[in-house]
Amino acid sequence: MKQLLFSLFVFTNCILLYSFQPTIKNASAVQKVLVSNHEKKLYVFYENHISRFDLNNFETEDILFDNQLFDLNEYGVHNDGEHNYFLHSQGGGVLLFQNDSLFRVDNSYEHKMQINSSIFSHNGKVYKYGGYGFWSHRNFITEFDSETREWEFVPFSESNNYPRGRQDAIAKVIGDYVYIFGGTAMDEKNGMLKYPLNDIWKFDLVNRIWTKLGTVNLKLDGLSQLPRVDFEESVLFSNEIEDVILKINFKTNEIETYGRNSILRKIFSWKGDKRFQMFYLQKKFYGFFKSNNELDQLDLVARNSDEIFGNLISKKKFYESEDKFSRNLIFFFPLLVLIIFIIYQIDKERIKSKKIIFQKGELYYKGQRIEMEPLSIKVLKHFINSEDTVSSSQIMDWINKPQLDYSYRTRMINETLYKINYSIKNVLKIDYEVISVKKSSLDKRLKVYTIDKTLFSGYPIIKKEIDV
Repeated sequence: MKQLLFSLFVFTNCILLYSFQPTIKNASAVQKVLVSNHEKKLYVFYENHISRFDLNNFETEDILFDNQLFDLNEYGVHNDGEHNYFLHSQGGGVLLFQNDSLFRVDNSYEHKMQINSSIFSHNGKVYKYGGYGFWSHRNFITEFDSETREWEFVPFSESNNYPRGRQDAIAKVIGDYVYIFGGTAMDEKNGMLKYPLNDIWKFDLVNRIWTKLGTVNLKLDGLSQLPRVDFEESVLFSNEIEDVILKINFKTNEIETYGRNSILRKIFSWKGDKRFQMFYLQKKFYGFFKSNNELDQLDLVARNSDEIFGNLISKKKFYESEDKFSRNLIFFFPLLVLIIFIIYQIDKERIKSKKIIFQKGELYYKGQRIEMEPLSIKVLKHFINSEDTVSSSQIMDWINKPQLDYSYRTRMINETLYKINYSIKNVLKIDYEVISVKKSSLDKRLKVYTIDKTLFSGYPIIKKEIDV
């Protein structure tokens, strides 16, 4: 009996604990909502007071608050794991919220040069990457130095490559690395035009080296505007239009798409309001839920992971690595070389087929023998093998008829050259002389001859015309 009563007591208390949900009253008057990870508390800021929620026991306390005349609407909230900050949205202003008080801790000014930059933390330091200002984008990271109380430039001189400047990029810190992807870049020639980026980079926050990981397999335009939750080594995005939730895991390089369940639809129904964003802490998801539409209040609800994710729809690689291109290049390069070689051989054979071939003392063109007397073939062959222009005396030596007088040998030369020209012109269907004559550059009284060797197989494309 005692055991039954004890079980009933535990069960009743569990129901009461689960059903208890802290309420954010007068929700329309809320200026900012700050999640303090190191304190395990939620701060809801109004104009002159704060509602503080202890996320361990859900106890709520209202305290007076002096905003020191800071307009909190101009600041974004950020917790670096050790401090609660308010960061000015257009400049370097840094406010520290500590012991329920707010005070300025920087010496910077509102430079308006890192608008919509990506903010992240590492080892108790706050960083900004990119951002927009004066028709240009930043392509570097700055960190807030609590000693100098200034935003300092983070050098990356050891990087051989680095991402181009952008705004609205997604940043996720895992270990000593920050992963940066997406965002919007600007046309360098027209500062009024912007376009989305689909690359992903990793920055080593210790050695300060950029590494390009690849290209994202996801439409990124507008992704930064979707409700986002940092979840362990992943980032979640809720897409209301497609009614899905995207889980991006950077270490495993996977993107999983889940259907949204009824709980998720209700929690994310406040996606248009930047003040009330879902968050993950102490192995639980926390979201804001409007249980009564007639009341200006929200309930803070906690859910386990299995209550958030619906049915798994698909799983695929998040990005294609840069190495994939190199591997493809290594694979296709020999194939490319082979294709080029084959094309070269085909072209070579095509050119060769249009040339005259010497074979066993005969002339052939496209497999057909060219009728030509032996003396003409002999002279033609000498012409082909000569390196320079040919003189009349050389041709006489080739004919080798010393018993004939000079005038007859001259007439024989002219007849032989005529026959050669006529036969080749007739076969190749060309209208210029294959063997041409001109005056010698050394002695205008002498004639020299040259041949177009490009018409014959196995000889250079450009004919050589060195005078003697």
